[in-house]
Formats: sequence, C-alpha cells, structure tokens
Amino acid sequence: ARIAESSSRDRDLAGLLRPRQPCRPPTGSRAPFPLIPMSPQNPPDPNKIDAMDRQIIAALKEDGRMPFAQIAQRLGVSPGMVRQRFHRLVQEGVLQIVAVTNPLLMGYPTMALIGVKADGNRLEEIAEQVAAFDEVIYLVLCTGSYDLLVEVVCRDNDHLLRFLTERLYSVEGVRDTETFIYLKIVKEIYSWGSPEGEPQNGHDRETDVPRRQG
Repeated sequence: ARIAESSSRDRDLAGLLRPRQPCRPPTGSRAPFPLIPMSPQNPPDPNKIDAMDRQIIAALKEDGRMPFAQIAQRLGVSPGMVRQRFHRLVQEGVLQIVAVTNPLLMGYPTMALIGVKADGNRLEEIAEQVAAFDEVIYLVLCTGSYDLLVEVVCRDNDHLLRFLTERLYSVEGVRDTETFIYLKIVKEIYSWGSPEGEPQNGHDRETDVPRRQG
C-alpha cells in the first residue's frame, strides 16, 4: 500500500513540477510549482488554513518527499485526504515543493543584489522584462531608494558585468543601478513558522560560499 501511494504521489508531483515564468532561473537553480499570484489583491485567506493543513505542512518541512501514506498514518487520516489537501495548498499558493540545488556546484558562484531605479510610470512592465533574464532568480518591487531589488547568479565577475551592461541597461526605463556582490551568506531559511507560533523547521546555514538554494 505504501509503495502504491508513493508511486501515485510521484506521478502527481511530476505533473506539477514546471518552471515558473517569466522569472526564469539558470538551469537547476529553482524549479518551483506554478503558483497563483499572491498580490495584495488576491492573497490566500489564512483563515482557510486549519490545524490539519498545518500538520501536513509541518511533515513536508521535515521531508518534502514524505509519502502521503506516511503523513496520513502520522495524522490518523486517509491518504486521500492528505493528497486532496496537499493539492489545494499548492493551487492556492500556500505551499510549494522545490528541487534545492547548489548554485556554486552548478557553475554560478557569483551572486549579487542589484538596486534598480526605473521610470515610475512603467515599473511593472520593466520588472517583467528584467525578470525574464536567465540570471535573475528573485525580483521585487519595493519602497525606498530603489524601485526594484533584483537578485542574480552569474558564473563570474565578467558574466555579471555583461549582464549589467548588455542586458539590464538595455531595458528601456532603467535609469540607475547599484550592485551589491555577496561575500558571505550568514543566514538563509526556506520555511517559517505559522502566525500561531509554530516553530521554524528551516535550516539556518553559515557558509563561506554565497549560495541560494531553492
């Protein structure tokens, strides 16, 4: 029964693991589930996430490949219930399962955060154009001194220079940038507790090599 349930879950995941567009990462860097946009206009309703959902999420924090049957046995419910809730959480953008890789071993040891000042009447259009570049793994519109914060991974400093001069500055409306090259990532986590105070199960890491996984 466990083998059958695991195989069923593998088929389910295979159908969901598709790269997110237009923010397309370098090969192997990120492969998240496609998510419903979580803009302020349509955020998931936290009141819809009940105790059972949180226990399923907590189990997957421990092991993202844990079979539905094993989760169900732990919670005292049917595997079908776990599967149904899992797919709902994915579709609502609450949960995603990702393949975590090491950018350094994938050939991308240079990481940087770039603050971008852009034309205010075209911010979202400019953000979409920048997000489409292969080097970009994270991009947000923000308040403060910059309009966009862009995280990139590159093979080396020459690659980063070409990205800045040949790609980023080629986008109409990009007025000014400031680049912060990472020297060391002291802390980075991939999960956090619930609003009700669930403890964090993400792994903090300290490393001499800058790397964002996931």
